[in-house]
Amino acid sequence: MARKKYKVAYPDNGGGRFSDKLSDKEWIEFNNIKRVSDNYSESVGMVLTMLLCAGLFQPILAASLGGAFILGKIIYGYGYKAWGPKGRMFGAPISALSFFALTIIAGYNAALTTFFA
Repeated sequence: MARKKYKVAYPDNGGGRFSDKLSDKEWIEFNNIKRVSDNYSESVGMVLTMLLCAGLFQPILAASLGGAFILGKIIYGYGYKAWGPKGRMFGAPISALSFFALTIIAGYNAALTTFFA
C-alpha cells in the first residue's frame, strides 16, 4: 500500500531513483512504513519457531503469547507510522516480552523432553 501511495516501484526500497522524486516528508513516511514491514519480516521466522515448540506442550499459553506478539506488532506498526521511531516504544515491549516468554517455554519444553523423559 505504501508503494502505491508514494509511487515507489520495485525494487526501490527507499534509496533509489523512484524515491528521489519524493519530498523529504513523503520519503520519511515511506521509510517508516517500510521499516515496520522489514521489522516484522525479520522476526516472524523466530517467533513461529518458538510458537511451534512452545505450543506442542502448552498450546493455550503459546497461542495467548502468539496473540500478544501480534497485538504488539500492530501497536508497533501504528505507532511507528504515526510518530516515527519514538512511536514504536508502545508496541515493542509487548512483542519482545511475548517472544521472550515463548523462548523460555520452548526451552523448558525441550529440556523437559530431552533430559527428563
